[in-house]
Amino acid sequence: MTNDANTPDHSGSTWVLKIGSSLVADGSGLSARRLDALCQQVTELRRANVSVVIVSSGSISEGMHRLGLTERPHDLPMLQTAAAVGQTGLAHAYATRFQRAGFYTGMVLLTHDDLKDRER
Repeated sequence: MTNDANTPDHSGSTWVLKIGSSLVADGSGLSARRLDALCQQVTELRRANVSVVIVSSGSISEGMHRLGLTERPHDLPMLQTAAAVGQTGLAHAYATRFQRAGFYTGMVLLTHDDLKDRER
């Protein structure tokens, strides 16, 4: 990320990135190549003094891979199971990549009620 006369200065700003499953998973769980590229781009933003919040999908895809499921579940209990199993893998994938670059990650799980109440 170069900062020349044609590049706006976003230092000090906060970006919220919504990362869909197709950007982190490739049908057989998480894609190391895709995650590496994404984390490199976010690292460049952080080094340019841009705060970044990542809202990431991918836990169900990773959970399906870990559980050996070939089709996305339709019932809520199995979706929750896949998400729970995959969430640890997704969080670990981000954490290890950002730690290599000297950044630490955290995770906040939100529910619909959290989004309805701005003070939560």
